[in-house]
Amino acid sequence: MGQSLSVAVAGAVVATLGGAAAGRTLASDRQTLSGAQRAALQHTFVTGLRAAFLVCAGLAALGVLATLVRRPGWKAACSAEEVSV
Repeated sequence: MGQSLSVAVAGAVVATLGGAAAGRTLASDRQTLSGAQRAALQHTFVTGLRAAFLVCAGLAALGVLATLVRRPGWKAACSAEEVSV
């Protein structure tokens, strides 16, 4: 579930910043684009991709922090519940 969520979030960030449309245009119309147009589209795509990576890195950092602050007896409590069920 986490992987699906991260792909959805990354895709939403890239699309929101115009990276998806820029990538689609770069892939389909690369023969007809001028150098300035190509550079602008590449910049837009990279900006969206960079933002998606930063958002995903932030979510990963939150996961690390959540793991570090969990209560000390958590694993023992889980093991006891599994055995008693």
